[in-house]
Amino acid sequence: MSKNDVGVDIELLEQQVSTLLRLFDRIDVVITQASDVRSSQDSSTWSTMPSAQTFAEGYRTEIARLEATFATLRERVELIRDNLRLSASAQSRTDEDVQGQLERFDPKPSTTPYFPPGYRGPVAPGTDPLGPQGPVRSGDDLR
Repeated sequence: MSKNDVGVDIELLEQQVSTLLRLFDRIDVVITQASDVRSSQDSSTWSTMPSAQTFAEGYRTEIARLEATFATLRERVELIRDNLRLSASAQSRTDEDVQGQLERFDPKPSTTPYFPPGYRGPVAPGTDPLGPQGPVRSGDDLR
């Protein structure tokens, strides 16, 4: 597609959708892994020492924050997906509408003027044109 073309570059659209799907899948994997790590932070993982418990609590909090951040990122990816789908659909409809409008144009008119039989050509300035019965003067009644 050249820089002056308007439309959807299908290859670019497919590439963006593919990238979006990979990101979507990767986010789900990271959310699942973070959730697994957070849920395994219990008394069997950490010592009962106060400093270990304090660290474990902060660690769980940060993992939960990370999960929330990735959940927000997942929502953004879903929004991008929806907007991309709507944009492609709207572009497709627009392309169809424009094509329909373009088809309504009449064929390009001929650049060759029509001259009726017996036409003697253009009239020089200051001369009277010739009609079927002779010269036509400006005061003649042509009815």
